[in-house]
Amino acid sequence: MHKFVLIGALLSSSCSPTPSKNLDCLKLAAPQAVIDRCLGGDINGTYIGDEKCYPFSADRQYAGILVTGFEWSIFYPGARSYEETQTLEPMYWLEDRPSAFAAEEINRAKCTSDCAYEVSFVGRESTCRAGFGHLGQYPKMIIAIREGQMKQIDLH
Repeated sequence: MHKFVLIGALLSSSCSPTPSKNLDCLKLAAPQAVIDRCLGGDINGTYIGDEKCYPFSADRQYAGILVTGFEWSIFYPGARSYEETQTLEPMYWLEDRPSAFAAEEINRAKCTSDCAYEVSFVGRESTCRAGFGHLGQYPKMIIAIREGQMKQIDLH
């Protein structure tokens, strides 16, 4: 599965609009560079994980709306309501490691269809675009790394 995601990332990678001055996202996204960096130089190698494969920003505070469903977890930084997310492009996959929202895990597990949450947390953002999340569908990823707040909100 990770190999298919990696192939999608290879095909869709590009620089973020404001990359670090010392970071060449296009060079990092070149297929052979990704294979060398992320798979040990062999397309059939073991994927080392997003945090080791791609560059991420320093820790910072985030707040916004998280919308989840079956095999997806989309974060809308700065959004204040579910309705607002409906006008925005789904850009960010949100991953929490270890669970930054442990207190809400039971409620998240009970969510059998789309659910939305107000969230705030400390995290890191992918510096370059790639293919993140389920089947590499999202160009950016934010990893929640420190416990935050999460409150379920109404979808209507």
